[in-house]
Parts: sequence; structure tokens; C-alpha cells
Amino acid sequence: MLLPCIPMAVFAETGTVIATGDFDATTGLTWTVYDGTTLVISKTGDGTGAMPDYTGTNDKPWEAYRTTITSAVIGDGITYIGARSFQECTALKTVTMADSVTSMGAYVFNADGALEAVKLSENLEQIPNGTFNGASALKALEIPYNTGI
Repeated sequence: MLLPCIPMAVFAETGTVIATGDFDATTGLTWTVYDGTTLVISKTGDGTGAMPDYTGTNDKPWEAYRTTITSAVIGDGITYIGARSFQECTALKTVTMADSVTSMGAYVFNADGALEAVKLSENLEQIPNGTFNGASALKALEIPYNTGI
């Protein structure tokens, strides 16, 4: 199963913003939860940016929606997905990454038992250990040819 790249504008036009915020003022990275079910990580302005690493379940800014988010979109301009970014997002089913993502930290999708399909970036260099620990429902994982595992 291949997942199409979902245009970010679709969410802004059809979804209701439930929560939004900046990672920090210097990166230009923002996160937005639409309708309580879709998490979009995006980059504003020029250039690229990296998401921060997290240490556990309760330190992510979208924590209040961890059990309702069913899809995540990592938008263009994001170069790094922080460690444990989606850990224990228990309802998360699909993830789409822009091709700007070149690396990610450990345990990004750890304990995401509902995760079914992930479309990885064409430029992802390696899948770190523990990335899909506990992702027991995973049915479709599109791994680009040059990505190390």
C-alpha cells in the first residue's frame, strides 16, 4: 500500500484547528492538530528545520491529543524527526513524511500499536533501532532504496 503525499493546504481549508504552537521561535517549525485527529508538523519561512528530541511520553506539545491523533504529516522543510516524537500515540494509523526528512531519532513510533502505514522520506538515510517497537498493526512500510536499516 502506497500513501499519497497529502498537501498541507487540505487540512487548513477543511479541518478545524484544535491546537497549534511553535517548537521555538528560532526554528520556524510549528505543529497543528486539526479536528483532534490530524497532526501536521510544518515549516514557516525559508530554509529547513529540525524537530527536537523528547525523552518520554509526557513532554511533547501535542500530548493532550496523543490518544486521538490518527494521522501525522511531516511537512516540507523538516529535516529531522526528534526521538520519541510520536511514542505512545496510541491511535496513530498513518504517517506521511516529506522528502526533506533525512534523519530521525530513536523510538520515533515506539508503542504505536495502531500504526498501519508509513510513507518514509525518499531521502531518509537510516531507520534507527527501536523505531517501530510495538507497532504490531503495521501493514505497509514504504522503505526507499537507499535507506539503511
